[in-house]
Amino acid sequence: MTVMANINLRSRTGYLHGQPTRKLSLEGAAASFKGQRESVSVTNLSKAGMLLETSAPLSVGEPLMILFPEGETCNASIVWAADTIFACEFEKALSIATIRKVQLQSPPEPRAEEEAATSETLGARIKRLRRERGFGVDHFASYIGVSRPTLWKWEKGTVSPRQNMVQTIAKALGVPEKELLYGSRPEVVRHDASQLAAFDVSSSVIASKKVEIAKLIGVDPNRVRILIET
Repeated sequence: MTVMANINLRSRTGYLHGQPTRKLSLEGAAASFKGQRESVSVTNLSKAGMLLETSAPLSVGEPLMILFPEGETCNASIVWAADTIFACEFEKALSIATIRKVQLQSPPEPRAEEEAATSETLGARIKRLRRERGFGVDHFASYIGVSRPTLWKWEKGTVSPRQNMVQTIAKALGVPEKELLYGSRPEVVRHDASQLAAFDVSSSVIASKKVEIAKLIGVDPNRVRILIET
């Protein structure tokens, strides 16, 4: 399950009065801190830690204060980082009850058939194509002349790139602009009228030959099978 969270953005990070200055809220809409913040996607929430995806400038070893529903808190630290993905480890294990409270803050996961029916968004397509071509977030953002947070917001779908940037992204990823916007679709095989007419003629000829063969050998025409090898 993915849980949406918020993290405060501070120029000074570390500890203040013995507590981490960077706070990550899992309280849902009732985030208890003020000031500038950045969105966070939380996955794999467990008793020991969780995975985060965010454009916030986190680093390995950085301390965090995690804010849970109903005023519960827990100190944690970043133990691994790669692009916009971070692993966070809690100082003390969470209870199952706390994990359940966090999960209740998010809508239920879509069913498999709903996921299959949902088309790929522009942001998801940019992210997929970027990864397929071996671009990291920082590298690709620099390549197309935008900031890392801007690219991250495009890929998450919180904002959309302008038309001129769509053209730049499509060129950088090596795909037509139309394909970037709408995705590629398999070509539908169409038969023209002459092909269909030829097929009808061939079918009628084969049917008449089956009747001739059946009369010749004295069997029902439905028992005759004609195999054509090419």
